[in-house]
Amino acid sequence: MPKAEETGKQEPSYKVQKVASIQRINAPQREEGEGSTAYTVPFNFTPTEAQFNECLIIDANEDGKTWTYDTDGYFKSLYSMSRAADDWCMLPAIHLTPGPYKFSATFKTKTDVENFKICLGTAQTAEAMTRTLIQHEGYCNQTDVTESVEITIDTEGDYYIGLYAYSAANKYYVWVKDVKLEAIDTTLPVTPEIKSIDFTGQTGTVTVKVPAQNYQGDEITGNVSLSVKVDGTDVEGSPFTCTPGEEKAIPMTLERGYHTVSAQATINVNGEDKVSEPTSETFRVTKLINIPMSVPVYIEPDEDDFSVMTIINNNESTPTWEFVENGGLNKDKTAVRYNYSYTADADDWCILPAINCDQAGLYEFSMMFGTKYSNECMEVVISDTPDVEAMAAATPIITINDECTSDEFVQKKGLFTTDAPKTVYVGLHATSPKSRSFLFVREMRVNKIDDLTPLAPQIGTISFDGFDGSIDVILPTKTMTNTDITVSEVSAKVTVSGEEYPIYKYVSGALGATVNIPLTLSKGQHTVSAYAYYSKADGTELTSPEVEQTFTVTRPSSFQFTLPFVTHFSEEDVSDLTIIDNNNDGKTWVYDASGLKYPYHSSNQADDWAITLPIYFPDASKTYNISVDCKTASFAEAFDIFIGTSPEISAMTQCILDVPELKSSNTVNKTNDFTVPAAGRYYVGIHAKSAADRYNLFIQSLTIAQATSEDSPDMVNNLTAMPDQTGALSATVEFNMPLTKRSEQQLDPAEDLTATITTPAETKTVTGKPGAHISTTVAAVNGVNNITVSVANAAGSSEIVEVSARCGLDTPKAPKLTKADLSEDGLGVLLEWEPVTEGINGGVVNPSAMMYRVSEWDEDDQDWYAVEHLAGTSYEYRVSAGTPLDFVKLSLEAYNSTSTNSSRTSITALAGEPKTLDVEENFTGGQLDQPVTYILSTSTTAPTWSLELPGNVFEAAALEGGQKVLVGKTTANSGDSGIVLPIFATTNAAYGVTFTIDAYMTENTTPTMAVYARTFGTERQLVGNLERQSDGWATYSFALPADLLNRPWVEIMIYSNFIHGSADYALIKSYSVKANPDTGVEETLLGGVNVFGANGTILVTGADGMNVTVADTAGKVIFSGKGAASMSIPAMAGVNIVNIDGKVYKVIVR
Repeated sequence: MPKAEETGKQEPSYKVQKVASIQRINAPQREEGEGSTAYTVPFNFTPTEAQFNECLIIDANEDGKTWTYDTDGYFKSLYSMSRAADDWCMLPAIHLTPGPYKFSATFKTKTDVENFKICLGTAQTAEAMTRTLIQHEGYCNQTDVTESVEITIDTEGDYYIGLYAYSAANKYYVWVKDVKLEAIDTTLPVTPEIKSIDFTGQTGTVTVKVPAQNYQGDEITGNVSLSVKVDGTDVEGSPFTCTPGEEKAIPMTLERGYHTVSAQATINVNGEDKVSEPTSETFRVTKLINIPMSVPVYIEPDEDDFSVMTIINNNESTPTWEFVENGGLNKDKTAVRYNYSYTADADDWCILPAINCDQAGLYEFSMMFGTKYSNECMEVVISDTPDVEAMAAATPIITINDECTSDEFVQKKGLFTTDAPKTVYVGLHATSPKSRSFLFVREMRVNKIDDLTPLAPQIGTISFDGFDGSIDVILPTKTMTNTDITVSEVSAKVTVSGEEYPIYKYVSGALGATVNIPLTLSKGQHTVSAYAYYSKADGTELTSPEVEQTFTVTRPSSFQFTLPFVTHFSEEDVSDLTIIDNNNDGKTWVYDASGLKYPYHSSNQADDWAITLPIYFPDASKTYNISVDCKTASFAEAFDIFIGTSPEISAMTQCILDVPELKSSNTVNKTNDFTVPAAGRYYVGIHAKSAADRYNLFIQSLTIAQATSEDSPDMVNNLTAMPDQTGALSATVEFNMPLTKRSEQQLDPAEDLTATITTPAETKTVTGKPGAHISTTVAAVNGVNNITVSVANAAGSSEIVEVSARCGLDTPKAPKLTKADLSEDGLGVLLEWEPVTEGINGGVVNPSAMMYRVSEWDEDDQDWYAVEHLAGTSYEYRVSAGTPLDFVKLSLEAYNSTSTNSSRTSITALAGEPKTLDVEENFTGGQLDQPVTYILSTSTTAPTWSLELPGNVFEAAALEGGQKVLVGKTTANSGDSGIVLPIFATTNAAYGVTFTIDAYMTENTTPTMAVYARTFGTERQLVGNLERQSDGWATYSFALPADLLNRPWVEIMIYSNFIHGSADYALIKSYSVKANPDTGVEETLLGGVNVFGANGTILVTGADGMNVTVADTAGKVIFSGKGAASMSIPAMAGVNIVNIDGKVYKVIVR
């Protein structure tokens, strides 16, 4: 599993961060007494940072990677890439007296298997850690698990708890927290013992042994009450009345999945109940799987299926095969997955349970196979035994070599035979090279198929000279069980890939016939596959296995370049060269982004050739010119260029350019005129001859053309090249023929000029008169095409003019989101984006065929999984009703082919069931009560927020009991933040909603603070400002505006603008959003006016500019003045009279 991910991320206008989570601090007690520094029980290290600093850290292997403090409140063990862990974290002394104790700790790991243990000893040394309390090897669990153990101390003294990490090299993290030790009352009965858990399917029995003694060793007299619970709920009949020492068998039926059974014993001593420590055990209930499985077999799989598979990590690297809920493209589909290793090639087996083939004959195994990002390799074998030796000796029935399905699933099939009824095992063998990605398998089937199924056809001669050729397919004569096929004719489906779209051919013929299939293919690698089929007398069609073969199509033997010849040594150009390492030293010509490169050898002089395909020279009486752009690295290099009549060194007899010494990191042009002995085809050989131990020689371009004369035409004018806008591999080239000669004299208007247009894919000639406008379409290669144009007449050729065009499909730019917001019911995220019309290199992207992929980030797998592919520019991501409100991370990519994905645009958003009122945040125990709170900021350097002790910020702000509050601060000169609270529904708030916040106010060190709210389809609107009346903690209450009532969701943001920069601190002690109770309003309200009674206040909205008076029932005026859009008026509890523009209301204040 990757430890990090790089994506082409585009931030939204607001930067989102989660509020820091701070763990509760429960300080253990120190032993009192002169000179004593030991703790006493109950002992609990969370740890806090201060507690961690009391520990002794021992980096025994001195690799600098050891135990450290994690700000989320854990002890954290770091990993080394090259050394196994050997690290101790020794907690401070605990003074213990003889007796029983209960020890517990909570721990988790990351994604690798880890080794760790927790020990107890009498000194802070590894040697003294003689008692192991908890130990796990090969452990991997990314969620917190709490484990406890009972121990007995025989000797009074100081003891130490030691955390020891000893994982292999290049693993990951181990976290430990809540390390606790507490004494056990010796008069309690000892803990019951879970003797066995036996289930067949979902029905089974849990057997618990009832204690017979207490911790003092006294025998228990009388009955024992045994409480047994599963997942916290009493089982039927619990508590049970048992005799001491009885083994109580408790039958039960449970749902599939993981369950925890716990047991606790109670005895009565002199009228007082004594309750034992609980014991518990987690176990798994699976569906009933009969092994051996009977044909037909179907394994989807689920987690139960995976539990009966045999996983063999043959190379002993991690990770290996695992069960996953999200198998590739569809998150709702499960799979078994091979998870790659960074350090070792895959050699990992997933062996399915035994399968009973109850009759001899032919069987088919099929599976859906998928990959994530990389080409993967695997094979499937059938064996009589489920061990590596037998599996490795078997011939694979399916072999997959370097195949990438790009998040899709494809079906793979293989056949096997049994000569008698027998039990077999199917082995899935992952063989991908190291550092690849994920490999998925699902929907595994074994079926008995007809014994008359034909053998696969054979692929015979593949004959191509250039792009035209043929493939022979030999039809079968036998069945898979080696009997004769009884029909007279069979058919075959032949598929040739390597094209933009595969080519399908259907052929038929007599048994054993060779069928020749003529084809026209493009240059490059292709794969031909074929399977045979025929129909029996009853109409049943029988299909053979598929065979395939890979081959390469090259240019035809008759191919020749025409003049002018220009190459910039693109990767495509270099693939056409014949490379000869004449001194066999392993150092020779290679493609490089700078051109054709010869690298140095430390002891051998260069003797290496790069020979072109043939070039046709039409006239031996003409003079030709060679021009080469070249450069070097740091040392002098040497090369020469020859021509010859065949692509062999012995034929390279005429030197046309000699460069005995070249030393320039800048491009240098070397040129020479030459003639050929006769018209015809010549190969050009570039010969590296640098001395030993030099560096790099680059040939950047090579041009051969007829030498120019004063009477030859001038260059073409206004040359342009437009790539095909659909991404097809062609370009339209336009230019004007010249009007003058090189001597600047006018050309004869009636003279025919011949223009030669050359691309990496085609050379084309067109004719025209001087000044004629030429427009022609030429073939091109994918990527940048350097297109040259020259014009010739009887006197010679013009200089070459060059233009470039990027043809084919460019990689699209990342989509730009224009909207990312909650849906109307809160259960979705609405995404909208601008259509992608540009490529990252400025090339064609064919917007009309653009597709978009929406993916979701899986936190457990640390990976993206596609949830939708679509052609539009909007999408709604949905979660199901009842899903708890939480963060989701989504990304968007654009693509116009399987190989042109844009970078990701990612966002973090909220989705889920809106909270029901009331919603309160008191930061209980120094943690967020509402963890789906997040921060927005428009500032480049956003203020930070964390949970801290307010007294550490302002001494006067300290609260009793060590209560922490939310503190915002910035190190910049300014900055703003919006604390966005969890969405909540107002559909059941018939009498309005009140938002209350407690904040700390000072004159010059508090940011300006306000409360905003919004709902679906609206902008944020001001609810109220937090205006300072005096220094200290203050409570503010605001009525939610009427247009936000009766809504599926409402979102409140607490906005802070740090106008004083780093001098400002925002302190928030609590907030609440509550539905108002019945306010006691007796008369109809004015239009748009709302009056609510709350705790100690009257809330009025919609009274902007109106005359407002509030009095108690005795007539004492509490408030008189102009109303506002939203206002809060302090009032005494009881009935109050509110007069708004002459309209009177009675309001009850609580």
